[in-house]
Amino acid sequence: MAAEDPPTAPALVASADDDGGGLLDRVVGGGGPPPAIERLTAMLDEESPGNRARALFALTELARDEPDAVAPVADEIRARLGDDDPDARFRAVVGLGVLARHDSGLVGDALGRLQGFAGGDGPDADAATVALAYCLAGGLDVGTDRGDLRRAVRDLADPSRQPDRTVREAALALGAVGTDADRDYLSWVRDCAGSPRVANAAERAARDLRERV
Repeated sequence: MAAEDPPTAPALVASADDDGGGLLDRVVGGGGPPPAIERLTAMLDEESPGNRARALFALTELARDEPDAVAPVADEIRARLGDDDPDARFRAVVGLGVLARHDSGLVGDALGRLQGFAGGDGPDADAATVALAYCLAGGLDVGTDRGDLRRAVRDLADPSRQPDRTVREAALALGAVGTDADRDYLSWVRDCAGSPRVANAAERAARDLRERV
């Protein structure tokens, strides 16, 4: 059975661990309009690392479908590459990559930093590998062979070896840089997913792949 469509960005923010829904009100303003980008951006300066990470996640999810709406705050997202919270930093790296797929100029002078992260290890390297895949899809020369980068992203999307957060982001990126040969792999990721969110991502990536190749 096909996975359900992923929730809206406000629902994603509200579903995260927060203090009882107040975060959602701060994002949508309580009256049901589209998410307020400026409110999410303001949250990037909050002391709570969890709120910063959730705001970056919501901005990233918005950027997947409405990149032009999020592009004006690319500088603020890019600034969070240096966040001292590892989760917020992970979200910022991925978010910048998602934006770069639609407008490679939004990476600015951060490409070298992404390459540096990717050359390391741990979550920063995983997020940067995903981001570089998006940069490549956006037309940037990232200094890595496309086939090598695709294989690295594919490895990160392996639900038998990687945590759900990494699998989800890598599966989505595989939709941007994968080949026709990756369709069956994404079906396997979906079927073996450890959560509905990962299954949704694999389903979306497969649709992305079908539209591209």
